[in-house]
Amino acid sequence: MHLSKISLALRQWGAGAGFSPLDLFSSGEQGAWYDPSDLSTMFQDSAGTTPVTADGQPVGLVLDKSKGLVLGSEMITVTANRDFSSDTGFWVKGTGASISGGKANFSSASGWSLYRTSFGVSAGNLYEVSLTISGYSAGTIKVACGSTPGYSATFAANGTYTVRLGPIAGGDFGFVTSSFTGSIDDISVKAVSGNHASQATAASRPLYKTDGTYHWLQFDGVDDSLSTAAINFTGTDKMSVFAGFVTTDNVGFDGIIQLGSVASGGFWSYSNTANLEFKVQGSSGVSAVNSVYTPASRSVLTSLMNLGGATGQNCLSTRKNASLFANASVVSGAANFQNGQLFIGGNVVGTWMSGNIYSLIVRGALSTTDEITATETWVNQRTGAY
Repeated sequence: MHLSKISLALRQWGAGAGFSPLDLFSSGEQGAWYDPSDLSTMFQDSAGTTPVTADGQPVGLVLDKSKGLVLGSEMITVTANRDFSSDTGFWVKGTGASISGGKANFSSASGWSLYRTSFGVSAGNLYEVSLTISGYSAGTIKVACGSTPGYSATFAANGTYTVRLGPIAGGDFGFVTSSFTGSIDDISVKAVSGNHASQATAASRPLYKTDGTYHWLQFDGVDDSLSTAAINFTGTDKMSVFAGFVTTDNVGFDGIIQLGSVASGGFWSYSNTANLEFKVQGSSGVSAVNSVYTPASRSVLTSLMNLGGATGQNCLSTRKNASLFANASVVSGAANFQNGQLFIGGNVVGTWMSGNIYSLIVRGALSTTDEITATETWVNQRTGAY
């Protein structure tokens, strides 16, 4: 499915009155929304080239739906550089490559055959690329993006193709060939909005699992995790987190969610044999909540954080299955949150989750009572906790 059409389907499985978690971000709030029940947002590789389609497949990339998966502006701004109506010098041409007749033409070309250095792609972003191949007779061609390139699948036939690349390291963009003879035309490159979570190491990818009713990411407790590029939460001292999950071994510590480093403006959660703990750190201390339930059953966790709260106010309120179970009124200090990575299923100190995540929403704002009720209902519909 073309990503610009996915936003039309975001309001599915509503929690009543057409609610969608997308509503939580309607005023431009920073954050992320990951939904394993939506297969169109998951890919087996971190470059987003192979969709997840069946139970048991690895997940290397999960798209963030909080921005509606809207496509950005065209990055190749000069039309001639997209349709090859003239050779403006924009593209560097390798051996066997030329631009004429309104196409980029290749004759037994191999290697970086057509590319642009310092193209403007940014680390951590995801890009949608389209192209048309014609006159094909031999070899293969693929799209490459980034100074440490992410590659698309190889193409060896005429047709119009759309691929997704990223999150990448930033840098160059172009086409890598292997004995390729044919032409390409109608190039388009657009960023896909959102804070997408990925795992570049194949052995450390969680699995997509389903029982036909529920859908989840399964983490092995050894090294599985996903992470984002840095998310800039420095403009807010308030945060809401909604997670549907279960931990399955209850032996060691299971890192579930973490923002940034364990320092000012970060938060993190983990469970062990006795409790689930959620912490948030302001500029002058740590607020902590410990539950007293065994976290081996499915749970919907809601954590509401307010680093700017005055002394004695609740800096952290945590709810389990739509009921408040703890408040923390520790002085946290007047700090905003970090510009930090979001870690899912693990954390920066190597504490890995053995268990499942059914839904995860992180919002850089304090949610209202109505928003909390609607979101918890939505998350529970995908978790089956209560």
